[in-house]
Amino acid sequence: MMRRLYLFYLICTNCIKNTNAKRYIWGRDNNNNNKNHNNKNARARTWWHVRMVHVVDLLFELATIDRLTILHEIDSRPMKLTKVAKTLSSTVQATSRQLERLCEAKLIEKNSKGNYQLTQFGKLALRLLPSFAFIQDKKDFLLSHDLSFLPQEFIQRIGQLSEHEHLDDMNSVLKYVGETFYEAKQYMWCMSDEVGASLTHHTWKPNPEKIEYRLILPKSISFAEAVQTRAGSYLPAAEFKMAFSAGPKMILVLNEKKAIIAFPFLSGKIDIGSCIAGGSHGFHQWCHDLFNFYWDNSEKKPNYQDGL
Repeated sequence: MMRRLYLFYLICTNCIKNTNAKRYIWGRDNNNNNKNHNNKNARARTWWHVRMVHVVDLLFELATIDRLTILHEIDSRPMKLTKVAKTLSSTVQATSRQLERLCEAKLIEKNSKGNYQLTQFGKLALRLLPSFAFIQDKKDFLLSHDLSFLPQEFIQRIGQLSEHEHLDDMNSVLKYVGETFYEAKQYMWCMSDEVGASLTHHTWKPNPEKIEYRLILPKSISFAEAVQTRAGSYLPAAEFKMAFSAGPKMILVLNEKKAIIAFPFLSGKIDIGSCIAGGSHGFHQWCHDLFNFYWDNSEKKPNYQDGL
């Protein structure tokens, strides 16, 4: 992977120097007959390309495990050269070269005490790495599942899902969902493509009136159809709120501590037999915020009990 990244870096930087860079990269013959053709689009492409070259420069500086390890280690505490070398199990000379490169890239700096620490730029770069780690870790899953419908904000925050467990059989999924229902003490929120998938197979523990229940369903399901389910029998005194949205293309179930997500296949059918779940702060915050995003942009209906 590192070699491919380095080759990509060399190709991009060489193309910038090439007087025929546009033709080389975009596969277009910019001869005199079409110089003025789509000038606006050409400028946009050139602007994008220049920006990507800078991105390639950054990725190139991050493209070794030693330099990534240095960033990770000094993120928690500034370290001297000898300490960094010991952490890497490397020589002082080799470590010094790595630190010098990171300093030149403005990712780290040396403070007044002689310790190396992250710059603000370095801190931001390090915070973005979990997103790359997530998509690389879930590459096979992402090749067969669609996440493109997610709002851009949540695509950019996808790294928050890094700390998760992958449940790849129906029994594990149903067990986790059941535990999520049973362990809820403050709220139970569900977003689903159908009524039954969220509600009808789970019995609530005593005192459900202390739990706030929210349900988001597709607009294709009528309020009357939702009310006619037996869901209310499980929640006789609960605060049950319902909303309808054009957004749900997934199943999301969460309480105040944990969450589970089922994404759709590329065909659009939701894959309930292969889910990701977790209870880390980042994972739960992502799911909590996504649910609220769809809730805030949905059509609210009266409380369930009011509709009976």
